[in-house]
Amino acid sequence: MIVNDTQRSWSLVVIFAACMGVVLYGIFRHEPPPQIFYQSDKAGHVFAFLALCISGRLAFPKINPLSFWLFFLALALLLEGLQQNLRPLRSFSYEDIAANFLGVGLAMAVLRTVRRGE
Repeated sequence: MIVNDTQRSWSLVVIFAACMGVVLYGIFRHEPPPQIFYQSDKAGHVFAFLALCISGRLAFPKINPLSFWLFFLALALLLEGLQQNLRPLRSFSYEDIAANFLGVGLAMAVLRTVRRGE
């Protein structure tokens, strides 16, 4: 089966939407996720924003890079702030914000590394 550019583009948008749904579910679920290991929630934040940013950049490559990365840094901060206000059992955490920022930074580094190799 041959996949054209339009089908590929929509597939990437669907993957990004799925990542966004998982991130929003994780951040706004009623109770904090169970601790699988010490600080596992921080690892979850890192990997969530890593996947979200990579899928977003692949889905929307024409967005200005500076605007894209600033948006996701702002989103990383905003979602943590909203979490406390919308879910009383959840709390605001600077460590979670740092983990979100780390995920964004890692995504930027991964995408730059891949582009250099092309």
